[in-house]
Amino acid sequence: MVQNAFIFPIILTGCLGLVYGATFEDIKLLETTLFTNYSNLQRPSNNFSEPTIVEFNLNVSDVIEINEIQQILKLFCSFRLTWTDDFLKWDPDSFGGLSKIQVDSHLVWKPYIDLLRSLDDSDLFVEKNARLTVFSNGVVHWDPRQSIAIKCELVVSRFPFDTSFCYLIFVPLKYTIEEVQLEDGMDREKPYKILHGEWEFHFSSLGNANFKIDNNDNVVSSLKISIKLTRIYMFFLVGALLPIVILSFLNVLAFCLPDDSGEKTSFSITLLLALTVFLTNISGSLPKSSSSVAYITWYITSLLVTSCLIVMTNIFLLYFHHKRKRKEEWERNHGTAQNSTAPTRISKILKKLEFICNRIRCKSRHDSKSGCTIDVVIFLFFLIVWLGLTTIYIAMTQHSMDYQRFLS
Repeated sequence: MVQNAFIFPIILTGCLGLVYGATFEDIKLLETTLFTNYSNLQRPSNNFSEPTIVEFNLNVSDVIEINEIQQILKLFCSFRLTWTDDFLKWDPDSFGGLSKIQVDSHLVWKPYIDLLRSLDDSDLFVEKNARLTVFSNGVVHWDPRQSIAIKCELVVSRFPFDTSFCYLIFVPLKYTIEEVQLEDGMDREKPYKILHGEWEFHFSSLGNANFKIDNNDNVVSSLKISIKLTRIYMFFLVGALLPIVILSFLNVLAFCLPDDSGEKTSFSITLLLALTVFLTNISGSLPKSSSSVAYITWYITSLLVTSCLIVMTNIFLLYFHHKRKRKEEWERNHGTAQNSTAPTRISKILKKLEFICNRIRCKSRHDSKSGCTIDVVIFLFFLIVWLGLTTIYIAMTQHSMDYQRFLS
């Protein structure tokens, strides 16, 4: 008797009546009636041959962090768990019209929920002392709040137009499907979204499914929630990708400059340096870890290699151009060609390159006056290369977007 007198005041401090008109004596009597022989270790069912149905509702309040390098997604979530406790029922008329009370969570049986692929504790709501609301018909509402962290593999091959999918799979811990079943309490017809930095998150429920959690053929009930991550690409497109495409195209136009202007090589080198600076600036935006290399990485690398080839080609063209001019000036001044030494293998190769270069270069009739030389063949070649690389990148990105749209 002394022990019970000590226990009841403790329980009273964790319980609160929620109906006006009920007296303190009514609350005390109700708590004594409910919790005297109550055990929070056993499943609250009068018929153990039937499972306890737990309605599960999830609302993601905020996205804490998405780590693309470690492939980790952290969310802050609000939960609503509802089930029926057969041992917490009463007649409101017998207790001053008291229809519901609030109790501390450690006093009542709760379903232990596990989040698969979680990086935190196995019990999702361990040490959560949020109050529960118990109704007179035995229905229990529990509204814990919890931050969760899961492994989320991001497929960034289409960066910055990428879309990835992650999944939250909740299962009752240590309960088979014959004992506890999760029931979807989310509205599948109204998925909601959250904006976080450069990402847009879409959350939707995929419903219930049976899940085999170990090798002992134990089947548990599970609830699967889909998270669709879509990158907001407009800033990267306008601030980084578009300038790179424009600079690479301007580099091709270097062949339209006349050789005698003295700006042909410097123009190509300046654009190459500008392109390199842009690539360095956006390297921090590119994903550092992924199962596949982003298409844009291959595209930008190809543009950089093409730009280097353009600079090298311009250097060769100017070298042969000035060599030819020196030769023509010598012939005008001396009336004969320059005497050459015995040809070497290198000189033979240079002469062949000079011959090819002179054959493909298209000079205007007034070259000596205007200094305008248009390298048509080489210009068209690099223009086709630039168009080909850009077209391939767009086609691969579009194909991947169509495939992701098909999967979703």
